[in-house]
Amino acid sequence: NSFNNAEWPQAGPGTSSLSRARNSILYHFTCGVVMDCKQSTNENHCTCTYTSCSKHGICCDCIRSHIGRRELPGCCFPKDAERTYDRSFEMFVKAWNLK
Repeated sequence: NSFNNAEWPQAGPGTSSLSRARNSILYHFTCGVVMDCKQSTNENHCTCTYTSCSKHGICCDCIRSHIGRRELPGCCFPKDAERTYDRSFEMFVKAWNLK
């Protein structure tokens, strides 16, 4: 991974929504589960408007790339927020009104 897990805040009493979201994302997308790629199916359902991306429809590569930059993929955001191309955790919390 291109990030250090020690850099991420740990969940606990009084932990912010943003910290809990980061921990949940790290757990679910870095546990190394191997699955068959369904790129053709994924491309038909991908909501990311950056269609020239080489990872479009290859969800595992997309997620790995974004998580490595401390971001989330476009499919995690509502349409209006996705179109801003701000993939930050802060934008995710703001877009879904989690604060």
